[in-house]
Amino acid sequence: MSSKDFLSDLSTLAKESVVRKKALEGEEKLDTIGTQADATITIRVNKTLKDEFTKVCKKNHSTPSREVKLFMNEIIRKQKLD
Repeated sequence: MSSKDFLSDLSTLAKESVVRKKALEGEEKLDTIGTQADATITIRVNKTLKDEFTKVCKKNHSTPSREVKLFMNEIIRKQKLD
């Protein structure tokens, strides 16, 4: 194994370690959040956007609120926005 390959492998491992650490931090934060809904977020969106989103949610047996909460949980779990 050349030193270039070794350094490349080491760099890859370091990046994977950072991703795993963030995932663990995200899981720990989710554990402390709990499930009780005790706050409200109010946002303004275009009516057509809201209506289309609601249709997609209904088609998938869900609600806009549920999907936004799932999105928020995923962001916390990943500890980054994609």
